[in-house]
This record gives sequence, structure tokens and C-alpha cells, in this order.
Amino acid sequence: MPRSDMPSDLWRQGYRPISAKIFLSAHKGTQDKAPVRIEEFDLAPDYPVLRAILRNWLENGNPPIDHVEVTPREDVDRDVLEANSISFLLH
Repeated sequence: MPRSDMPSDLWRQGYRPISAKIFLSAHKGTQDKAPVRIEEFDLAPDYPVLRAILRNWLENGNPPIDHVEVTPREDVDRDVLEANSISFLLH
């Protein structure tokens, strides 16, 4: 079975690499801090993986979030990922 025909193939389901910058609210001296950066595979436009990360962030007593900037990584395709031993198959 070709890799793209597998039901557990996240690439076929629409997941793609994203970069996210999490900017923290001014809280206990965080206003001068650089944003937290995350590289993840997610599903646009709702970004369920990123939303889960943010929910976990807030539930664990981390500083409040001011805003988040998401950039799709269009420079990274499946072939580049596989050449670097990154798989989109669920195990």
C-alpha cells in the first residue's frame, strides 16, 4: 500500500509543519522576554495541536498569553521531512 493511501497518514489528512510564536502578556517581568517558539505539525485553519499546547500552557500556571502568530512552513514538504527521517505515520 503506498504511503499516502494509509489511513494513519497525517500528511494525507492535511497536517503540515507550522511555526508559532507565543507572545506573553506583561506579567511578572515577562514583557521584555522573547516569544516562545514552537515548531509542530498541525491542521489549518483550526490548529488543534497548537490549541492543546496553549490550553496545557495556561492550565499549568504559566504566564498569560497576549497573542500567538502562526506561520505555515511552506518551505518544508513531505520529501524534505522524510529525507530527515521524520514520518507522518501514526505508530
